[in-house]
Amino acid sequence: MGYLKTLVHDTFTYGVMGVISRIIGLLLLPVYTRVFSVYDYGVIDIFTVFTNLIIVTATLRLSTSISRYFSEKERGFTREELCSTLLYFNTCVNIIIFSLLFLLSEKISYLIIGNINAADFVVLSALAANFKSLSKVPMMVLRRERRIIVFSTINIISSILFAIISLILIFIFKLDLKGIFVAQVISNGLVFLGSLYSIRKLLILKINKIAIITSLKYSLPLMPGKYFMWFNEQVNRLMLLYIIGLSGVGIFAIGSRIASIHSLFISVFQKAWNPFSVEIINTKESKYIFKKTLTYYLGITFSAGIILSLLTPFLLRLLTTTEFYAGQVVVPWLIGAGIIGASSRIINIGTIITEKTFYNSKAEIITFITNCIFSYILIVNIGINGVAIGMFISQLLSKSYLWNITKNISDINFEYNKVILLIFIYVICSITF
Repeated sequence: MGYLKTLVHDTFTYGVMGVISRIIGLLLLPVYTRVFSVYDYGVIDIFTVFTNLIIVTATLRLSTSISRYFSEKERGFTREELCSTLLYFNTCVNIIIFSLLFLLSEKISYLIIGNINAADFVVLSALAANFKSLSKVPMMVLRRERRIIVFSTINIISSILFAIISLILIFIFKLDLKGIFVAQVISNGLVFLGSLYSIRKLLILKINKIAIITSLKYSLPLMPGKYFMWFNEQVNRLMLLYIIGLSGVGIFAIGSRIASIHSLFISVFQKAWNPFSVEIINTKESKYIFKKTLTYYLGITFSAGIILSLLTPFLLRLLTTTEFYAGQVVVPWLIGAGIIGASSRIINIGTIITEKTFYNSKAEIITFITNCIFSYILIVNIGINGVAIGMFISQLLSKSYLWNITKNISDINFEYNKVILLIFIYVICSITF
C-alpha cells in the first residue's frame, strides 16, 4: 500500500500545480476567440501541429532513456554522465534541425498555408520547438527525482509569462498572430533555462559514449511509434484542412481545447505514473498494482469525461462566440480517444519490463492506419464529428493489440470484463450526447 500512497500523493501534487497552468490557458480562450476569427484560430492550430512535429523529431525520445536508466548503477555510466551526455548530444541535434528549418522557412510556409507570408511563423515555431525539446531531458530529471514542486513551478511561471507577454504583444505592440508565436519562444526558453538551472549539480563537462549508445538503443525504437502517435493526433487536422479548410480546423481546435481540460488530469496521472511504474517493476506488489490501476484509471477518467461532455455547451457559451459552438460535437469522442490512448502507459508495462519497446511502435502504426481509414470515411460522410469518432475507434483497436502483447510477453493479467463494461458505458453515453 506504501507504493499506492506514493502514486496518489504524486498525482495529487502534479494535479494541483497542473490545474493552475491549465486555468491560465483557458482564461486566454475568450480573448483569442474574440480577437481572432475561426480561420485565424485554424492558423494557430496548424502551426501548433508543425511545432509538435519538430519536438518529436528533435528530442529523439532521449527523455525516456533518462526515465529508464536514471536509477541504474551498473550500465557503465554515472547519473551525472547520463544527464550531461544526453543534454549535449540533444543540443547538437537541435542546432542542426533549426538551421535546416530556417533555410527552408519560405518553402515550408508555402507547403502549410499556400503562401510564403508565414515564413516568420515557421522560424518562430522552430525556435519554440527547439527550446521545448531541449527542456525535455532536465524536466525528466526533475520528475525522476520526484521534485514535483520545482517541475510544476517552472511550468506555471512559463504559463503566466506566456499569457502576459502574448497579451502585451497582441494589444500594445499590435503583432496580432505573430505575438502568440513570439510569446511561445520566450516562455519555452525560460522553461529550458529554469530546468537547466534546477539540475545544475548533475551537469559535468564529460561525454560518455556508453551512455549515448545505451540511450539511443532504448529510445530510437520508440521513435517510429512516437511519429505515428504524432500522426495519429494531427492527421485529423490535416484531413480537415484539405477537405473542409482552415475554418474546420479552427472549430475542431476549440473542441479539442475543451477536451484538453480532461486531458490535463490524464497528463497529471502520467507524470506521476511513468517514474512510479518503473520504480516498482521488481517489487512483489507490482502485478497487482498494474492490474488494478488500469481499472481504476478507466473508471475515474470515463466518469469525468461524461461530466465534462455534459458541461461542454455551457463552457462554449461562456468562453467563445457563436461561430465556435459547432465544436461541441467532437468533445466526448476526443475525450474517449484521449483516455484510451493514454492507457497505453499502463497496458504497455510488459514491453517496458522486457525492454521490447518496438511493440509500442507497432501499436502506434496500427493506430495511424486505422485512424486514417476511419477518419477519412467518417469526415466525408458525417463531417467534423467523424474525425473524433475515427480517433476513438483507432485508439481502441491499437490498445487492444498492446493489451494482447503484454499478456503474451509477461504474466500481467488486467481485469478484462470490467474494462469492457466501462468502455461500453462510455460509448453509449457519447452516442446520446
